[in-house]
Amino acid sequence: MSNVKRMYRIEQFVMTGVVNDIVLMAAMSNGGKKYIPLKYMADYVETERIKYPTLTGDISVNLIGENHLTIDKGVENLLAITEVEVLELIQEDSPTLNRYSNTGIANDDNKELLN
Repeated sequence: MSNVKRMYRIEQFVMTGVVNDIVLMAAMSNGGKKYIPLKYMADYVETERIKYPTLTGDISVNLIGENHLTIDKGVENLLAITEVEVLELIQEDSPTLNRYSNTGIANDDNKELLN
């Protein structure tokens, strides 16, 4: 049985405070146990815009559908994050092609399966 995981594809074009915060959230979601949704990240940017209007007042955050987030400053794109599904094909009970372990379909007794 295959396992589908959600991960983020991160494209960072500049390094600024709020952009770095969002990149860290997305990266921690990719490798960590807690998944942070894009809606939360967009809300975080809006909160930062309210808290620090002189630093972040000229940026905009756009949540496009449910799986794409962009942060822009005028016409300049600062960050793009896309949620993708990754299919894991490796399973514990699937046959292997490892000749060194002599298991699965690569076993010397099963040579006809490799031809």
